[in-house]
Amino acid sequence: MMRGVLDTVSITSAFYFRTDFRAPYAIRVPAYESVARFHMTVSGECVILVGNDVAVRLNEGDLVLVPYGASHVITGCDRT
Repeated sequence: MMRGVLDTVSITSAFYFRTDFRAPYAIRVPAYESVARFHMTVSGECVILVGNDVAVRLNEGDLVLVPYGASHVITGCDRT
């Protein structure tokens, strides 16, 4: 299913980085117009907070898409 979704996206540029967080941590990703951001949890788990009312727990292997350049926070599960 995910491959079909990604095949339909027109990507004009990409920026990739890999991070290794250790508890406790929280990072704020600022808003940036007209972009989509993907985050994948390779090991462990975390929570992504978008806006004031959306919190999603990510477990190992989960992938999340944050559309519209929305500001969000990625934090350890012990911080929610």
